[in-house]
Amino acid sequence: MPTVRKTPTGWQAIVRRKGHATTSKVFPKKYLAERWASQQDEMIHTQAVTPSAARVLLSSVLARYLDTISPRKRSCAKERSRISILDRHLGHYFMSDLGPQQVMGFVDARLTSVGADAVRKEMGTLSVVIDAAIALWGIDLKANPVHAAKGVLKVTKTLKPGVRRERRPAMSEIILLYASRLGPLIEYAIETGMRRGEIAAQHINHRHGNLLRVPETKTDKARTIPLSERAMQIVVALPVRDNGLVWGMRPDSISQAFARICAANNIADLRFHDLRHEATSRFFERGLSIEEVASITGHDDWKSLKRYTHIDITRLASKIGRSNRDS
Repeated sequence: MPTVRKTPTGWQAIVRRKGHATTSKVFPKKYLAERWASQQDEMIHTQAVTPSAARVLLSSVLARYLDTISPRKRSCAKERSRISILDRHLGHYFMSDLGPQQVMGFVDARLTSVGADAVRKEMGTLSVVIDAAIALWGIDLKANPVHAAKGVLKVTKTLKPGVRRERRPAMSEIILLYASRLGPLIEYAIETGMRRGEIAAQHINHRHGNLLRVPETKTDKARTIPLSERAMQIVVALPVRDNGLVWGMRPDSISQAFARICAANNIADLRFHDLRHEATSRFFERGLSIEEVASITGHDDWKSLKRYTHIDITRLASKIGRSNRDS
């Protein structure tokens, strides 16, 4: 049953019902907390959202999407974060009052603190949530307001094109990274070009000789990749864990540990995903074709590989110099 209580930061609404996760939210006004709690309790009880968009808060729709749709997706954690942001900025609107103007206001507010790419992802999540509300829960909106807002934003060029990262670690930085406690994993990432989640999910049974099966991928398409001699040396030297996981680290833990190591070594603006960029660039520098690189990295769209082919001119000049001397 819903309850509302006063807290130092506002009025907290709490909804408890047997068989369902407890939900709560803090509001600046008591009546807002009571209204939200009542809707949440009714939603749980009836397992349906009333079709009247004039009586449904976006906050309630976001909560239902988070409870029923998000858990089915591997990106649940990231989506949960974006939904929290949407709820904070737009959750107080009734669905009938949520139009392109409100969406654009959200965009303008967010652009004061984050980049255009982050805002695009948040708008994408909002659009999917509204589509689900219309298609699955009977919310009677004539159109998704995000679609109209995107059209205006395109004309006004409010959302600037994203800047493609070209960051590759310098050799001096690589030496420091390899010497850290995460060194074997970092070197393995550069040797294989695997994504963070793929490395975290690697099981001892996935490797057969120098071939590695990668069953869980971003594109949901499994692939098998060859392991270099150095990658084999690294993985063979690791201790065997009871659960069979090769690295024994969650994806978020890998990123957090990497960030701490970079901070400790004064390495600025380097992300773990940049190691995949480094690996892919090295594949091209070794003379592999686009087809060969794509089969290792798992890129479906070969055009997207262009962002990873920022060849190190210094290394390339060295190779050309050696080639000329050899001839």
